[in-house]
Amino acid sequence: MSGKKGKSGPPNNLNASKYSWRSLWRRSMVHERDAWVRTPVERYCAALLSDKPNPTAGESSMIEVAGLARGCCLLIMAELKQTGFTHLVNGAVELSPAAAELNRFMGTELSALKAVGLGRRAKPVTSLADYLINGNKATPQTPATTKEEEATQSSSPST
Repeated sequence: MSGKKGKSGPPNNLNASKYSWRSLWRRSMVHERDAWVRTPVERYCAALLSDKPNPTAGESSMIEVAGLARGCCLLIMAELKQTGFTHLVNGAVELSPAAAELNRFMGTELSALKAVGLGRRAKPVTSLADYLINGNKATPQTPATTKEEEATQSSSPST
């Protein structure tokens, strides 16, 4: 669309797209019968972005990967609901190929979430001395992170 203000390059150019996966999912990657998966994936990515304010480009990319993996898991589970987890091959029961792939996509999603750093957060606690002095207005301290620090704190004489 050269020659039009604000438009450059070919019509399907996604080079400067901020959320390229959304464009791909809307255009061609998802069949119309599976269009329902777009909404949960967008909600999932929005929820992850709300947990990680001001993400870096790498974190945003990993959130997109986690969202795509979640979408693939949802599509596989919907297919398995219709076809079943197992089937007979030469008289033996085997997992369907889709069920075997489900584990891979779930692992991809988990790896992406670990890379983003969405882990459990320790709740900050106040020391007893600060609480007794300031009451509920005491500033919390970060909890001890190693067993040596915990041992040092517990073995120190209390006054």
